[in-house]
Amino acid sequence: VKPPRTTNLLLNLTARGKMNKGDGYNEWVSTVNGKTYKAKLEGFQWNKNSGWGEDDKINRLIIRDGSSVEIPFYPFNDKNNYTEGFTFEFEFTTTNVYNENGEICNITNYDGDSGIVITASEAIFRVGGGAQVSTKYKSGKTYRIAFVKTRTGAQGTLENQRFVKIYVNGVLCGIEEFSYGTSFANASPIKIIGTKDATIELTDITFYNSELSDDEILNNYMFYR
Repeated sequence: VKPPRTTNLLLNLTARGKMNKGDGYNEWVSTVNGKTYKAKLEGFQWNKNSGWGEDDKINRLIIRDGSSVEIPFYPFNDKNNYTEGFTFEFEFTTTNVYNENGEICNITNYDGDSGIVITASEAIFRVGGGAQVSTKYKSGKTYRIAFVKTRTGAQGTLENQRFVKIYVNGVLCGIEEFSYGTSFANASPIKIIGTKDATIELTDITFYNSELSDDEILNNYMFYR
């Protein structure tokens, strides 16, 4: 197992090591490869029930009803990300689930038919025309989910693969082909919102503007165990 790859890494936010007191307790910042993004954190009480939750192994950001995280990072606002591919990793747990369909994070295009949706019980990668790949998960367990879009070359070339994939805990769980010309473009930042539907315990968010391999995704999962 190696440290996660940093080439093409644009965003890397982790709750590991964070505490509810001391310098920077109410800040969450990603600084990698010369780029800095500071998350906007709202509605937290900065204790183990609403803030950086602590357990025996790992810290998490506990996002309850009334609190939210907004990262001024626009994953699908860069045309390079949907020609060269991308990898979006999201490690989290859901608890106190009252509505399994309640949305945690929605980064879809202007029509809502292409992009990523994370609910209290399901990860969904929509690719337009009603097509999608998705996977279900249970509350109370920690999952590292990777959404991958393959790089797309010119139509009719070998490089033009046009697939999206979902991995759970390093294992490929689903793959779907999308049509040439499908647009994932939108101007939405990454935002995770706590609601009455569920509590989110968020550990990591990473984004690469390239397609990680199966081995790299498994390595990223194993590195943090």
